[in-house]
Amino acid sequence: MELLQLLWHHRIIHFNFEDGFQWSSGIKAPMYVDSRLLLSFPEVRSMVLRFFSAAITQEFSHIAAVATGAIAWGALLSHTLEKPFFYVRKQPKSHGKQQRIEGLCPKEAKVILVEDVLSTGQSALEALKAIEEQHAKVQQTLCIFSYGLAPKVLNPTPLVDFFQLTAFLQKEKILTFEEINHLLNWYTNLNHYKAYETHK
Repeated sequence: MELLQLLWHHRIIHFNFEDGFQWSSGIKAPMYVDSRLLLSFPEVRSMVLRFFSAAITQEFSHIAAVATGAIAWGALLSHTLEKPFFYVRKQPKSHGKQQRIEGLCPKEAKVILVEDVLSTGQSALEALKAIEEQHAKVQQTLCIFSYGLAPKVLNPTPLVDFFQLTAFLQKEKILTFEEINHLLNWYTNLNHYKAYETHK
C-alpha cells in the first residue's frame, strides 16, 4: 500500500464537518491527522522512516525533534541513520536543569528537524529559534503531513500534503463532492487568515 492508503486504512485521518477540531493556535479545522497512531503499526513506521531517509536533501550532522509528537519519529530516524539526536521542548522545564533542549546540540551543528504534522508551523518555528540560539542551523524540516502553511524558513519537506490528500479522497470517492469543497473552501479561508495574521 502507498502511505496515503495506509493513513486511511489505519484511521489516522479524521473528519468532522459540523464541529471541527481545534488546533493549539485556536484555528478550527474540519479534519485531524492523528499521527501518533502510526507508531502502533510496524509496517507504517518502516515506510515513514524509509521515506524520511530518502527525503533528506541537505548535509546534516544531527537529528532533532519537536516535542512531543515528533520525539519518537526523530529518535527512530536518528537510530536508523546512526546520527546524534536531541529534542526541543515548547518551554524550558520548570524543575531540574530547566533546559529547553534535551540532548546535545553542539555549536555549528547542521540539523534535520522532525515534526509529525505541520499545521501553521509555529511549534517547529519556535524549535528552530531555540536551535539557532545554540548557534546551530536547521537545514531542513521533515514531517509526515503538512497543510502547506509553514514558514519557508523551515525548508519543510512533507511526505504527504493537504492537496495530495484531497486528490486521494476524491479519487477513491471517500468524501462527497460537497465535503471536498468544504475542505478546499476552509483551506482558502485559512490562507487568507494566515496572510492577515502575518501582516498585522
